Amino acid sequence: MAQGRLDGARLGDDEQIAWLDAFTEQMGHPSDAEKTFFARRQALGRGVGLDASGNLVFAGKGTAAQFRG
Repeated sequence: MAQGRLDGARLGDDEQIAWLDAFTEQMGHPSDAEKTFFARRQALGRGVGLDASGNLVFAGKGTAAQFRG
């Protein structure tokens, strides 16, 4: 096993629960690098996503994403 890596199959039940809780918490918040990456994409008018209603939205250059139906 490589250093710094965990084999999930070797964890006990309580360890698996703790690992999943920590992983879920970490993945629930974007890193500074992710925030910078997506802010740049938005500024360049790149990317699509879904709004709260499930509608496809597109970013316009320098604007927040807008619905284009």
